[in-house]
Amino acid sequence: MYERALQGREASLGATHPDTLTSVNNLAAVLKSQGKYAAAKDLYERALQGREASLGATHPNTLNSVNRLSQTLVQLSRLPEALELCRMYAAHSNEAEASLGEALARCECLSGNKVVAKELITTYLQQHPKEKSTILHDEGFAAIRDFIEGL
Repeated sequence: MYERALQGREASLGATHPDTLTSVNNLAAVLKSQGKYAAAKDLYERALQGREASLGATHPNTLNSVNRLSQTLVQLSRLPEALELCRMYAAHSNEAEASLGEALARCECLSGNKVVAKELITTYLQQHPKEKSTILHDEGFAAIRDFIEGL
C-alpha cells in the first residue's frame, strides 16, 4: 500500500515534492518495523536529502528524518554515523537541538558519553515530561536509567 502511494505521488507530484517525501518516510518506517533496516536507511536518507533541500536543515520534517535515520543507523550497528548525524543537525540551532534531544542523548549514551547524555536527557525531559516512561524502557538509555529514574 505504501509503495503504491509513493509511486502515485512520484508520478503526480514529482520525486522531491514534500508530500512525496512524506510517503518515502512512511515507507521507510514500514520497512524498519519489518526489520529491513538497510532498505529503510536508504529511504530515510532519500527523505532527509529531499527535505533538507526543499524545507531547510531545521524544519521539523527534516529533523524528523534525521531522528528516524539515526535510529535506523543504530539498529545497523553504525553508531558513529548516527552520532555524527545528530550532532551535525543539532548544531544548526537551539530549536534543532531541542527537537533532536532524545535521539542525540541516546547516541551519546550508547557511545559511552554519559555526562553529555545526562545533560541532554535532563533538558529533553524538562520539555517533554510525559516521555519519561518511554525513555526508561528504551535500551539505548540503559547505562543512565538510574539517573533518569531520579529526575
